[in-house]
Amino acid sequence: MPILFNAIPISTSSTPSPTIVRVTTTASIASNVDIAFCNTDGGGYTVTLPAGSEGDTMRVINSGASGHQLLVAPNGADNILGNNTPFSLFNSEALQLTYNTTDGWY
Repeated sequence: MPILFNAIPISTSSTPSPTIVRVTTTASIASNVDIAFCNTDGGGYTVTLPAGSEGDTMRVINSGASGHQLLVAPNGADNILGNNTPFSLFNSEALQLTYNTTDGWY
């Protein structure tokens, strides 16, 4: 229940709900997405991260259980963990990244 102060509602929660998507095929993840559940049960594929902005945080999860690989690719010249190459995730593995303009996604 919001608290009223001078008849203006003030939310008691300061944390917005994360934007969560489910992905089942090759796709580019939108910049407003916080968590991407990527189900690879139908086969392996690649998801591409959005261009990063300072402080962005993103979590990518391979929610598949069939042994297929998920490739997480950087956008353009961005790096993931210091490299401009896709990062592999297998069954139930997750990658949580934060973007820094100097270093890329870590």
